[in-house]
Amino acid sequence: MPAQPPAPRPAVAGTGRTEPFIGVPLNGSPQPPTPGKVRIISWAARARRETGPIAWAAFLASSWTWCIGMFLPVLMLRDYGGWGWVVFAVPNVIGAAAMGWVLRDREVSKAVQEAHLPACRWFSIVTIAFHAYFVLALVPRLMGDQFIALAVGLLPFVALLWGRSGRRATLTGALVLAVSVLAMLGYVALQGLTPLPTARKPRVELLWMAPVSAFGFFLAPYLDLTFHRARQSSTRAGGRTAFGLGFGVFFLLMIVFTALYSDPLIGALNGTQRLSIRSDLFVAVLAVHLAAQAAFTVVAHLGAVRTVRDADSGWWGRATLGAVVVIGIALAMRWFAQRYSVYHGLRGRPLDSAEFVYRLFMAFYGLVFPTYVWLFMVPSLRHRRPVAARPPRSATVVFFAAVVTLAAPGFWMGFIEGQMIWLVPAMALVLFSRLLLPKGPPAPQMPPAEAP
Repeated sequence: MPAQPPAPRPAVAGTGRTEPFIGVPLNGSPQPPTPGKVRIISWAARARRETGPIAWAAFLASSWTWCIGMFLPVLMLRDYGGWGWVVFAVPNVIGAAAMGWVLRDREVSKAVQEAHLPACRWFSIVTIAFHAYFVLALVPRLMGDQFIALAVGLLPFVALLWGRSGRRATLTGALVLAVSVLAMLGYVALQGLTPLPTARKPRVELLWMAPVSAFGFFLAPYLDLTFHRARQSSTRAGGRTAFGLGFGVFFLLMIVFTALYSDPLIGALNGTQRLSIRSDLFVAVLAVHLAAQAAFTVVAHLGAVRTVRDADSGWWGRATLGAVVVIGIALAMRWFAQRYSVYHGLRGRPLDSAEFVYRLFMAFYGLVFPTYVWLFMVPSLRHRRPVAARPPRSATVVFFAAVVTLAAPGFWMGFIEGQMIWLVPAMALVLFSRLLLPKGPPAPQMPPAEAP
């Protein structure tokens, strides 16, 4: 009997074109879901090409302007002056924007997301917990508890604007970005331009810190589900435009804003300046920016975790329990920061407890998540694939945990105790651990590239 022609793939509404998605292979033959197997819902099918790359660029900028971009440059400027901001900004912008090129099309993004979904979920859960601490403990210590009411009040408003469609998500991101731009203009009008802080630590330490900054910002973005959503909702050329414009222009503008308002926050950290939302208009404008961006990031990651789920309905209970535990830890750290105001290091170097906890959270983005990507997602040089799309095996997960455990003391000595030279052996351990990674079966072939 003659072979039956393959069934056509579902058409994208309003375009006359067909769209592949996870669960339906590229030849169009449907496959029933396997019990217990991860099922990915295609964001491309949801988006229906209803919004363009500029809108996704605004979405990306708002989803990445969170408690790292809004506060870590303040610490870098305080310690190392303008060069500290450069060491933060350059790898951050380039590393995030490069994802639009490395993940060449939506099919590659889906395959990578499906293979590494548990790690992507933990990235979102830790990010949500980080923002819980940022909103409940760190910023109130600088501006007062009124900031909590502002951030919590904006959270349901942003959630109300948010929707499962790409149009609603990008519209919300664009509105939040517009609020931040207006806040920046208002802040400059009220405060004017102030000179950058003078470095208080030897700038030679940036030589040891720069590789860690590049390692984190070049690799950690590949676990961000909001990035995968934007990449899967764009064409090959549109994705490059969205990531290039989103990070090379919009996000860069946001971290320039961080440099502009760093001086009063540094004064509040040092205890030489008190900030009040009620009495200082410029502080109120700054608080709106911080609260709106934090609320958008939390909603975006909650939406991503909700959309990407297992076929097993029991996953929701496990995910909820994990989120509660992690957020509970963040709240416990708030109590710690209030109970013990100063951490005295091994050599008597004082460190504000709120900043101490903040630096502990940063270990996920400087060590844990990028090490995962380095070991399991970056292919060997003999392969020509941009990323590896196979899940890690049990033996390699144990190896990953061992590498992180062995490297952690070096990162502690560098970022907590202030002995930056310790970052050199710790970073070398992580990089060379790739040579000892247990070998597994060959990785499956990646889907064919989408036509531009």
